[in-house]
Amino acid sequence: MKTNSVGLSCFLATVLCTTAAGQWLRPSAGYYAPYGYAYSAPAGGVVSDLTIRNNLNRAFFEDQLLNSIGMRAQISNGIVTLHGKADNLEDIARATWHAYNAGAQLVISQLRISP
Repeated sequence: MKTNSVGLSCFLATVLCTTAAGQWLRPSAGYYAPYGYAYSAPAGGVVSDLTIRNNLNRAFFEDQLLNSIGMRAQISNGIVTLHGKADNLEDIARATWHAYNAGAQLVISQLRISP
């Protein structure tokens, strides 16, 4: 499996940043899409669960560097919970990034790295 340390570094720099008050910042769709996937929320800012699922399935399918076999997503009221196994930390980062870009308001990753 190929790895992309530059993509992971950019991901960590944009997603895992906090404000001075310690609040987590959420990446906005289209702000930075290191893997070429950016979905825009409609004018109201809310994306339906079905749309999120469709966008996420397409992103997982089209991302040739992500091994999404063994990953599953539960989506409820704009909150995506990722379950299953990942090959490495970068796969977890990529899956989380895709979920936000698919329109999720919040992503909870319960992915585990398989030995």
